[in-house]
Parts: sequence; structure tokens; C-alpha cells
Amino acid sequence: MKFKDSYFSKAHKYCLGIEELSQKRYISIPVSNSKIDYQEYYEIDAQEFEALMNAPEKAIQLAEKCRRRENDANLILKPGSERGFPF
Repeated sequence: MKFKDSYFSKAHKYCLGIEELSQKRYISIPVSNSKIDYQEYYEIDAQEFEALMNAPEKAIQLAEKCRRRENDANLILKPGSERGFPF
């Protein structure tokens, strides 16, 4: 998979982008476990992606939902046995 970020919010710690091979749109958040820091990628539809790109401040609520693990059904890559925690 080739995740390419289109927008990054340093203050709110999330990215919006497109996975180049599948063309899936996503929001991602940073997470960390005892071994590594990594990103969790959550699929969003094309319409939502465009809306968030036009008003990225609206993505803050979605990023928070992902941090609370309330959006896990949309994870593009399922986490392993030692899932990280948002930071």
C-alpha cells in the first residue's frame, strides 16, 4: 500500500490522503505501542474526503472519534496483537 497524504494538521495530529494503489481516501492518526510509532488509516468515502479537504477543521471531530476507537470498522489495515495508543 502507498499512502499519500494530501493534508496534515500538526496541531490536531491527523492527515487526510489517498492510498495510491486502491484509490481509497483516508484520515489517519498517529499511534504508538512499546515497539514502534505508526499511523492508523481509516477509510472515508470520496464525498467526505472532498468536504474535509475544503474545510479541514471539520476533520478534528472525526480524528477524535478514531482516537476513541469509535471508527474501527473503517480501519484499512487491521491492528496486530499489540495495538498502539493515540498520542
